[in-house]
Amino acid sequence: MKKIKLLLVSFFAAFVAFMMFSNVASADDSYEITNYQMDVNVLKNGNADVTQKITYDFDGDFHGVYYNMDTNGIKGMSNLNVSVTQDGDNTPVLPANDESNNSYTLTNNGKIKKIKIYHAVYDTHATFIYKYKLHGVVTNYQDTAELNWKVIGSGWDQEINHAKIQIKLPEDNIKQLRAWAHGPLDGYNKVDYENGRVTLTVDNLPENQFVETHMIFPTKITNTNKNVVHEKRKASIIKQEKKLADEANHQRAVNKMKVYAIIPIFIIIVFVIYLVIFIKWRKNPDTKITKPIPIHHWFEIPNMKPSMARLIVKKAAKADYQGLTGDMMYEVFEKNLKILPDGKTYQIEKSSDHLNPFFKFLIDKIGDGSKVSIKQIKKTKSEDLNYQFNLWQDRHDDERKKYFSEQNESLVKSVNWSMYLTIIISVLFVLLMSILMSSMFIPSLIIGLIVIAFSAGLKVYVDHNVSIYTQFGADTANELQGFRRMLRDINDIKVAEVGDLILWEQILPYAAAFGISKKVIDALKVSFGAEVMTVPLIGYYYYGLGSLDSNNNFGSAVNSSYDAFERSVNSNSSNSSGFGSGGFSGGSSGGFGGGSGGGAF
Repeated sequence: MKKIKLLLVSFFAAFVAFMMFSNVASADDSYEITNYQMDVNVLKNGNADVTQKITYDFDGDFHGVYYNMDTNGIKGMSNLNVSVTQDGDNTPVLPANDESNNSYTLTNNGKIKKIKIYHAVYDTHATFIYKYKLHGVVTNYQDTAELNWKVIGSGWDQEINHAKIQIKLPEDNIKQLRAWAHGPLDGYNKVDYENGRVTLTVDNLPENQFVETHMIFPTKITNTNKNVVHEKRKASIIKQEKKLADEANHQRAVNKMKVYAIIPIFIIIVFVIYLVIFIKWRKNPDTKITKPIPIHHWFEIPNMKPSMARLIVKKAAKADYQGLTGDMMYEVFEKNLKILPDGKTYQIEKSSDHLNPFFKFLIDKIGDGSKVSIKQIKKTKSEDLNYQFNLWQDRHDDERKKYFSEQNESLVKSVNWSMYLTIIISVLFVLLMSILMSSMFIPSLIIGLIVIAFSAGLKVYVDHNVSIYTQFGADTANELQGFRRMLRDINDIKVAEVGDLILWEQILPYAAAFGISKKVIDALKVSFGAEVMTVPLIGYYYYGLGSLDSNNNFGSAVNSSYDAFERSVNSNSSNSSGFGSGGFSGGSSGGFGGGSGGGAF
């Protein structure tokens, strides 16, 4: 059950799914305790015969299990008998000290009896059965007999999916039988007066959480009990349990009120979120952009710089470093720059006063006024480079507005953030409801999943039906997509028929901006042969780089310098600086057995 909950919540959150398991034999091994059943027959002499069945679901390779019985407060344990049921077969487990399969060891550590069972398992279910006698579990007082026992101790490091404990007294029709239970508030305590039986059930018992029963009944039920205390105890027991029950009932009432409050608050928050989206959508005049018929191949040269072409195709908010490489090659084509060899890299030289301001800054401030090398750009940590690059990006903003609808972009962002916010709120809703009242896990999960499905469906609808382009931008983007597709499919088209080398020299900066220049150059070499080397821009490819798209390209060099500056700034800044059936109550009545527990190895 624990795995299911974690899996559902992880899927539900749409995040980095995670799964945390405890008590693993290795990094890949885990187990669950799926069922814990305990049948206790109390005897006339105050002892008890116990049959304990614990079912494990093993995921991986395990050598066996262990169980620690805490006998503090009673007279001891005897007559231990152990067996394992697996795949329908019951196998006796015998005492031995050689760690052989289907053997167990029993060691005493004060009042703790440590039972270690060696039974190799792999990816299967197995039920371990313990039968034993406990001595002195009942105390006879002058006015009542008492059984006060933590039937499940706090030594279990793994959640128990389902636990059921039945305690049968040696007589029936016990009208004065009283029983209370302590532990998680969502447990259930059933008192069967007619059959002299008390049954405790609890689902999803957390690790290290005990379950305690506190029973009183007439002393005649255990009239041969030698564990006798000559004092009256009944009134103080009832007073103690009434206080614990009142506290538990108050806590249940508070939790229920919180649950009843959280549900409408959650619904209202989600409603308000999407009401705002709906109003924003209704006021948006640009939601009916006509999507153009997709162009398979487009052969016209874009009437914009490569960085802007990339920005439009990528639907980006800002121009990036790959686009900067295309712009640099565009400046070479426009004869504002020259590319010169510099060892295994290259340098750029100013050849016109009409140079783009960013490239002019590189040459004048980082270079020597006439040229600048890639090595110099990579090594600089100038704050001005950061500022100038941001200015270069900002120069695209006005032109970008022709192609992108600010209202549609805002609407799409709002829908996206609304979905993320809804997921977070829904996860918190489910977890909080489960904490307050575990029975609300499934209902709250269903509500949360419905809300998540709605928000995800709205996002999908908006992605497919609301264009972030203007009509002009949608038409232009369609042409640019066809242009990029033509470059990607260059091996399937007749290069020479598209245009001569002079035209391809004009196309090459866009191929660099789209990150596919190597593919284009290889195709040109096949179609035009040695003539390709006469094109100045293709020389850029051969200056020891191996590819226009490699880590040595111009945009990457600027990016390296930018990152180095950011690391330097960050480094400097960081160095400165009840009486019948019903629910459980909380607390404890001080029963024995609190240290009992177990696990697998």
